[in-house]
Amino acid sequence: MLFKEIDYTDYTVVRNLIFNRKEIESISRYQQEVKFLSHEMSSYNIETAEYIANIYAVLDNYIKICQFNQENTEIINYMFSGMDVQDICKKKNVGSQLIFNRLRRIVSKINLIARLERG
Repeated sequence: MLFKEIDYTDYTVVRNLIFNRKEIESISRYQQEVKFLSHEMSSYNIETAEYIANIYAVLDNYIKICQFNQENTEIINYMFSGMDVQDICKKKNVGSQLIFNRLRRIVSKINLIARLERG
């Protein structure tokens, strides 16, 4: 296996996946588009794009299993769309500590579900 398996029970890993989803996926797409348009098409490694897509498919599944309430789902979707915590605070007219607390609980619940699934 070329890539390391992602540990969804690790708080920092899941937090970074949530905070950086848009950037990670856009880098993967950019690499694919650049290689597609260049003469180096044969050197593009489709495994990287598939690996990233799989990482987020698993994360999305854990989020679905968690059945977050509307507020938490909204925060997750804002993060996935590329908004940072300050943008979310302005949009929802709340303090950053509230958003950080919600994100901490979201990540912790995903970690728990991953641990339970792992057995």
